[in-house]
Amino acid sequence: QQQTGQVESLAATIQQFRQEALELRQAELELLARDARLAPTNAAIQYRYGLSLYLHNREPEAEKTLVQAVKLAPDTPDAVMALALLFQKQKRFAESLDYAERLLKLRPQDPTYQRLLEEIQNHPSGCDKLLSKALEDDNNPVTEENQPRAVVMVPTRELGEQVSKVFKPFTHTTR
Repeated sequence: QQQTGQVESLAATIQQFRQEALELRQAELELLARDARLAPTNAAIQYRYGLSLYLHNREPEAEKTLVQAVKLAPDTPDAVMALALLFQKQKRFAESLDYAERLLKLRPQDPTYQRLLEEIQNHPSGCDKLLSKALEDDNNPVTEENQPRAVVMVPTRELGEQVSKVFKPFTHTTR
């Protein structure tokens, strides 16, 4: 009986703290919005405001604000990482990959950035977008006519060359 009362009291206290935290986060968002308006060229403020927007599930606004933060301070990994994660969450893998690659250029030895890049590259639903991006990087825009019909991934370059030779008679382009 006494233990049940303590559990209920603890649950009520936790709920009260959650409500207060929600109210504080909302107040913080309003203050950051004001600061972002007053200091549109301050990358750190734009970054914090973008994160707050993201945490409030206002992703389109968060994206715009985080892009602005990266434009203001392109060598600051925090905003670049936030955009990589935002695009990854939205399944915009080609864009996420761009930002993950930027992170590695900034800090090539950082294992967190290396893992993020691998995660994006290895995500099954992102493969077609990554392939399209790779083709477009070769100045071959993906159109319906150029759309890949099959993708064969092999572990080594040598095996890839052998597979390419086998498929060559069946296609006009093999990469």
